[in-house]
Amino acid sequence: PHNLTEVCDGIIATINKPKINIDELMEIIKGPDLPTGGQIIGENLKELYTTGRAGFIMRGKVKTEERNGKELIVITEIPYQVNKSTLVMQIADLVRNKKLTEVSDLRDESSKGKVRIVIELKKGANSQFTINRLFKSTRLQSRFDAVLVALEDGVPKTFGLKQMIESYITFRRKIIRKRTGFDLNKAENRLHIVEGLLLAQKDIDKIIETIKKSKTTADAKENLIKKFKLSEKQAEAILEITLKQLTSLERDKLQKEEKDLIELISKLKKILGDENEIYRLIKKDLEELKKNYGDERRSRIIKSVKDIDEKDLVQKKNVIITITEKGYIKRMPFKTYNEQKRGGRGVIGAELSSEDFVKDLITCSTHDHLLLFTARGRIFWLKAYKVPEIQRYGKGQALVNLLNIKDDTVTNVIAVKKFEDFLFMATKKGQVKKIKLELFSKPRNAGVRIINLPADNSDEVVGVKRIEKGRDVMLVSKKGQAIKFSSDNVRDMGRASYGVTGIKMDGEDKVVSLEIIKDPSSSILTITSKGYGKRSKIDDYRKTGRAGKGVINLKINEKTGDVVDTINVNDGDKFVVSTKKGIVIRTGVKDIRVMGRATSGVRIIKLGVGDRVSAIAKLVKDEVKVVEEEK
Repeated sequence: PHNLTEVCDGIIATINKPKINIDELMEIIKGPDLPTGGQIIGENLKELYTTGRAGFIMRGKVKTEERNGKELIVITEIPYQVNKSTLVMQIADLVRNKKLTEVSDLRDESSKGKVRIVIELKKGANSQFTINRLFKSTRLQSRFDAVLVALEDGVPKTFGLKQMIESYITFRRKIIRKRTGFDLNKAENRLHIVEGLLLAQKDIDKIIETIKKSKTTADAKENLIKKFKLSEKQAEAILEITLKQLTSLERDKLQKEEKDLIELISKLKKILGDENEIYRLIKKDLEELKKNYGDERRSRIIKSVKDIDEKDLVQKKNVIITITEKGYIKRMPFKTYNEQKRGGRGVIGAELSSEDFVKDLITCSTHDHLLLFTARGRIFWLKAYKVPEIQRYGKGQALVNLLNIKDDTVTNVIAVKKFEDFLFMATKKGQVKKIKLELFSKPRNAGVRIINLPADNSDEVVGVKRIEKGRDVMLVSKKGQAIKFSSDNVRDMGRASYGVTGIKMDGEDKVVSLEIIKDPSSSILTITSKGYGKRSKIDDYRKTGRAGKGVINLKINEKTGDVVDTINVNDGDKFVVSTKKGIVIRTGVKDIRVMGRATSGVRIIKLGVGDRVSAIAKLVKDEVKVVEEEK
């Protein structure tokens, strides 16, 4: 179904401009106009009007209202050919199956031909996610596959929009020619009769005398034809004349009719002799059609709308994701952790076995991609919202059940919104590698190799981070050494390479951290296994070429233990420290004063007997009150 007014205007425009293109035509005829209204996604309409065959998406009309402090989703128009009762049942099934968990009530308030389906939401619920779920999972969004077929000269044919209009115009031209020809023939025949009658009235006495002298009607007709040079039809019309038609009034009527017929015949001949007159009549008929039957468009055309991805059904919010040494992953709301002052005992972050501990803790959005890197140099993809949300005391779900990982362990996870710039990675033995992030924009279930490590398992990836051109990087070792150099000194490589030397180390030392320097005025926060940490200015680390031994980062001793990890921070940042036994503490960088490179730092977290620090992570900024230290 289309809008009559638009179609009439489109035909008129085609008559006025025969070479009109499809884009100009679609400015007038915007798309189908469905009786039930709703919305039509116009992405494929040009294909439909060009080829005569395409499908398009229909959507119902949805609005939100507020009543008694609760938000309502109200459906006022439904897609064409969708049954309202079936739609309500579909929504009810989603609520029953807990796929629409934010819905508290569903009512059909339709009346007097007007659709009104009311979906009441729970307090604080986000209506947009429920609407997205309705579009994704019910017939509130439906597809209509259209084929523009019509009969042309009795044969079915698939038309484009312009071809269909041109065929209609050709058809109307034929009809008007036939109609005009019929009217002309009828007018000429009548004029012929009228001329005969006027002749009879002029010589009525002689006519009557001729008729009276004739023996039969046939003789009378023949005598009239011969004597007055009339046609057979004129003679028959005269014989059928009644006495009342002999009055002067009737004669005046005939004279007027003769004049009108002559004008009409002239007009009809003009139409048949001029194609523009035929087009003028077609346009006149269309204008009358618009005036009598045209109405406003019911369906709104939307230029385009992206496919509703699963992430559009998930609320975008900041979360904390933890990964344990034994490969358990879970997601928790960002505000699960209470902020504490330095030196606090922390709160239990995970209920873990004595053999397991939290080794990776990151903050991200539920809509981010998680890139998971394994010790053996492979990369796997996982969307953050697909990580199971488990309460603080749950240990999470095994990564092997979420990803296709065999004989390997996940060592690093980063959150990515867009696959731009580069990945920079470092190995335990001090090798570094730079690779374009766009090479990993297409997820694969089996994962792909990102670095070619030695076959003897003597090396593994310890750090992978996103980096832009021109950035400096820092490598920090377990025994307190650090090196800073430009990432531009490392060329970008393919997936099959091992990389180049980033830092040279002595003895059993190994790289524990990779940092990307985005703000030279920021500082490096280092945490040790026994809960000590310190903050040093980035400017205190002189920039060298890669493959050097670096400088002292933290003076380690028996009290501090070895370096576990570092993070790049500013004064306003907050961070979380987690331990092997699952204890976590959250505090602000401002509580850690800046010290020289060769110092041992201050206590960050009090550890229980046998416990050790396992990870540190920077948190995104939020508004949370500082609570008193737990006793």
